[in-house]
Amino acid sequence: MSKVTTVGDRVKLKYKTKELVGVVKFVGSIKGKNGIFYGIELDKANAGDNNGDFKNITYFTTARKKGIFVKKSAITKTSSKNNTAQRVTVGSNVNVTKSDCVGCVQFIGELQSKAGIYYGIQLKEPKGKNNGTLKGRIYFECDENCGVFVKENGFETINSKISYNIKPKTKKSSTANDKQYEYDTNRRHDIEKVVNVLNGVGSDSALNAVIASYDDKKENEDMEWLKIIATLKIINDNKNQSNAENNELKQEILQLQNEKKNADNIAVSASDQNSEELKAEINKLRAEIVELENEKNNNENHYKSKISALKQQNVTLKNNIILRADAVATVGEEKDNVEFQRRLKFEKEEIKRTYESQIKTLQSDKQRLERQVLKAPIQQKQKEEEEDDEDEDEKADARHVDVEQLQKDKEQLQIVIRC
Repeated sequence: MSKVTTVGDRVKLKYKTKELVGVVKFVGSIKGKNGIFYGIELDKANAGDNNGDFKNITYFTTARKKGIFVKKSAITKTSSKNNTAQRVTVGSNVNVTKSDCVGCVQFIGELQSKAGIYYGIQLKEPKGKNNGTLKGRIYFECDENCGVFVKENGFETINSKISYNIKPKTKKSSTANDKQYEYDTNRRHDIEKVVNVLNGVGSDSALNAVIASYDDKKENEDMEWLKIIATLKIINDNKNQSNAENNELKQEILQLQNEKKNADNIAVSASDQNSEELKAEINKLRAEIVELENEKNNNENHYKSKISALKQQNVTLKNNIILRADAVATVGEEKDNVEFQRRLKFEKEEIKRTYESQIKTLQSDKQRLERQVLKAPIQQKQKEEEEDDEDEDEKADARHVDVEQLQKDKEQLQIVIRC
């Protein structure tokens, strides 16, 4: 058992002059090939030939073309073993626990309808459940009821430490088993014939021959088979009737197609008669199109000349507008200068009148003071003179200040007038 390679082992192999590494996912036979093959899931993508399938049958699941199928001779080394699984491979002898029967491993891999790894085992006695086929998929081939699928805990490996008590078969029981096997095989062949007829492969005479082989003298189990086959015959008759109706429908469809074809031919002939008229109409339309194109070109040239003349007029108007704007600006400047001179003269006269009025007021005050001095009594003359002197000094100072201010204002006015 030390040299056994099984599912879950990591292996090195040589494939098409390449050294590859992968994990064993399947052990068994594949469709169209002789011998036992190992399905390997490679580490590198696109290094294999498939995704675990061969000829449209899936044996294991992988992706990105990481799957290949090789024989045991292509595996050069088992780098790591799957120690969680029993060390068996196809051809290993085992004892199936539930069936209490010795058998030989024929398949290791995934099943379509169940998850996990299963072991397909061919029993030496008909204590199984199938013939290696499960739900229409053939995993291996063996006699009826000699095939069974179990997980790794459903069997034990046979070695020197384990002994099995296999009872020898008597001649009578062996003969009974042979008859039962032959009977079951015949029934399976009958069912195959009926199915072939239903699928359109066989003839109705084969179905009638199967029904005729069962009679009332046979056992009740045979009668159950007869009922099943009779039901299948009814289905076949209904199928034949449906086929006849389908043939009638096909004939009607063909007739309709022929009528459509004739109508199409009539339409084609009518279109041929009108083709000349259509051609003449097309030529007429083409001539009208050419005439419209010429008229369009003439109009374009006329409009282009008009646009050019308008552009020239636009340039002339722009130049006139510029000249008029310059003239208006010159007149505005002259008008502004005259206005300034007028306002300056007015302000000069206003200031002059103000100063003259102030001078007249001062002269009047002086004369008034002189008259008051002449009318005052002699006793108070000195005192008043002193007070008047003080007032006079203050007024003189005020007048002096006013005169100085007037001189400053006059100088400013002269400066303004010069400006």
